[in-house]
Amino acid sequence: MIAKKSTKEMLADSALELFSQYSIDEITVADIAANCNISTRTFYNHFRDKHELITWVYTNKLEKYFDRRPSKISFWGFMRYSAQVVYDNASFFINVSSYQGQNCLQESILEPMRDMYIRIIRDTYHDKVTEDLYYSITLFLYGMIGYIRQLIVTNQIISPEDAVSIFEAGLPGDLKKYL
Repeated sequence: MIAKKSTKEMLADSALELFSQYSIDEITVADIAANCNISTRTFYNHFRDKHELITWVYTNKLEKYFDRRPSKISFWGFMRYSAQVVYDNASFFINVSSYQGQNCLQESILEPMRDMYIRIIRDTYHDKVTEDLYYSITLFLYGMIGYIRQLIVTNQIISPEDAVSIFEAGLPGDLKKYL
């Protein structure tokens, strides 16, 4: 049986297709909507702008990891999956990461990714997320996101395995027990 896609999913597919071919400045909301036969008005019923859609494309893929995995999720597994998503959609990330203005992907994914790492600590390890852990996660994510962005904009896509090795090395000591 073929599953029907939601409007958000159709817009996400459209964005993945278009931003894999064109830079963020070359594509408008109208282009994204028209590419999947949805009105611009309908687009705005679901997303504030194309930047919010781009963020949703990535974070939705990451959320699916939680939906498909058993209750025990480690940082290592989540880092591996996150790196795989970027690797599998390299052209998309190259084109959307070149934009560094307001609402850029690097800024907009920090909070949802931090929430996902916090969820791993709480749900898998049943630990309390202290202020120190919160700041360690934030620091780690700033470094990870910045590093990946630098690789992406210079067209140096590395394997998910290599990315995870680098992430592991940069993980603050108080977070290593969650690997």
